[in-house]
Amino acid sequence: MSDQKVQYNDLKQVSYTGYIDSVSAECIVGWCKPIRSSTPRAVIEVYEGETLIASTFADQFRQDLLILGGDGFHAFHCPLPDRLSDGVAHLLRVCAGPERQPLTPLPIEVSPPEGTQGNADTPRRLEAGDLPVIAAMPNALRRGRNVYEGYQRSIGITRGLRKRIAEDPDYIEAARMMANRSVIAPDRTHNLFLLLKFYLPKLPPGHIIEFGSYRGGSAFFMGSLTKKFLPGTMIYSLDTFEGMPPTDKTVDAHNPADFNTTSLAEIERARAEYSLDNVKLVQGLFSDTAPAVLRSAKAIRLAHIDCDIYDSVLYAYSVVKPYMVPKGYFVFDDSTEADCMGATEVVEDIVIRRDGLLSEQIFPHHVFRWIPMATTTASADPTVAA
Repeated sequence: MSDQKVQYNDLKQVSYTGYIDSVSAECIVGWCKPIRSSTPRAVIEVYEGETLIASTFADQFRQDLLILGGDGFHAFHCPLPDRLSDGVAHLLRVCAGPERQPLTPLPIEVSPPEGTQGNADTPRRLEAGDLPVIAAMPNALRRGRNVYEGYQRSIGITRGLRKRIAEDPDYIEAARMMANRSVIAPDRTHNLFLLLKFYLPKLPPGHIIEFGSYRGGSAFFMGSLTKKFLPGTMIYSLDTFEGMPPTDKTVDAHNPADFNTTSLAEIERARAEYSLDNVKLVQGLFSDTAPAVLRSAKAIRLAHIDCDIYDSVLYAYSVVKPYMVPKGYFVFDDSTEADCMGATEVVEDIVIRRDGLLSEQIFPHHVFRWIPMATTTASADPTVAA
C-alpha cells in the first residue's frame, strides 16, 4: 500500500495531506498533516463501508516529517479490531478530519495472510462504501452530467474494483447466466453491475430496455441483478434474433445478417430455465416493436443500446427519449468500438451536437444522462434526425 498517496491535494477544498505507510489486519500506519485547517492534529478515522471501526490522532513524532514544516508530530499508528483477522479480505477507508477526507483515492484492502483459506460461508458483497471517494468534488449535476458519479464508476473499475466486483456473489450469479451468450467486454458488465446496484435505485420508477440482444446474455445478466436490486423492474430485450438488418456501407463496417448465430426458441428455453420472468424477449425490427413496448412500459430508467450500426442506434436512442425518466441513463455499448463508427456518429451528431448531452462516462463505454433541460434543438419527430 506504499503507493497510496493522497491525490487531488492541489484543490483548495483539500484540508489534509498524508500517506499510508503500511496496512495489516492489526493496524494502519502512516502520517497526516493539516494544511488548511486550524486544528493542529488530524483525527484519523477508519471505515468499513459506512461503519466506523477505528480512530486515532495523528500526533506521534517522526523525524522525517520535520521537512513538511511544523513540529513533526503528525504520524499515527491506528490499531484495528480483532475481527479483521478472520481470514477474509476487507475494504477500508482511511479518512482525516470532520470532513472525512480520504487519504487514498480508493478503499484499501486488508487481505488474509498467505496460506489462509478465509471463510467461504461469508462471501463479500460490494457495498456503497467501497466506491472511490473523489475528494473535493461535489456530487451533483454539472452541465447535465454527474461527473463525480461517472468517476466513481470509471476510476473505480480501473483502480481496484474489477476484482471486488468479479468476486461479488451477485455478479457471479448474473455472469453465470450470461456465459457464452454475449460479446460484451467484462469492464462493461462491471459498469452495468455498478449502475444497477448503486445508481438506478436513486431514480424514479421505470423499466430497462435493451436494443440488440444477440443470444440474450446481457438481458439475462441485467435480469438477474434487477431481481435483487430493482424488484418489479422489467427488462425488454429487442432484437431480430436473426442477425443484423441492412446496414449503411458509407459508415458501417458490419453487414446484413451479422450475429445470426442465434435462436429465439433456444433463448426462451434458457430464460425459463433461469426463472427470469422479468425478462421479455421481443423479436422484430425495432421500428415494428419498440413503440408498443414503450407504450406498455410507460417509463424507462436505463436504455442499453447495443446494436452497432447507424440506423439502429439512431432509432433506438430517438424512440426511447420521450419515455426516459429524468436523469435516466443511456448506455451505448458500441460507440467507442473500432468497427462501429456508425454508432459513434449518432453519439457525436445527435446525442451531443443536436441534443446537447455530455457524456458522464467514456470508459468503459459511453454513458449519458437524460436531462431534458440540457437539450438544445430537437426534431419534431423523435425517430428522425435533425
